[in-house]
Amino acid sequence: MANYYNTKPASSLKRLINFVFDSLIIIVIAYLIKHFVFPKPITQLDSGISFNLSFYLFFLLFYISMEYFLGKTIGKMITRTKMISRSGKKINLMNIIIRTFLRFFILEWISFFKKRPIGWHDSLSDTKVIDLKS
Repeated sequence: MANYYNTKPASSLKRLINFVFDSLIIIVIAYLIKHFVFPKPITQLDSGISFNLSFYLFFLLFYISMEYFLGKTIGKMITRTKMISRSGKKINLMNIIIRTFLRFFILEWISFFKKRPIGWHDSLSDTKVIDLKS
């Protein structure tokens, strides 16, 4: 297993690509859920609420299940990156839940504009995203 302290974090560009791919997947699936589960809103407001509900529920399900069972999301698979824990052990469910909920923080993206591109959802959950060895 990779050593947390001796590994360089994945680049900001790879992290952005991870975010874009994962976000597109979540948005498409949330739209499909909204379209098939909540097909006919009573009012225009209901349409927005059902999409938001679908989005946030699938967001939670996507990140928690992908990171817990596979240790990576589809975006990380594409960029050949993975997440590691500070302890060097498999990342536990609580750390993944913390990571996932911290992603909801509206200003979280600011944390990537540092010399080392480690987001608050990484640092506060004792995790880091690194490149896979070639």
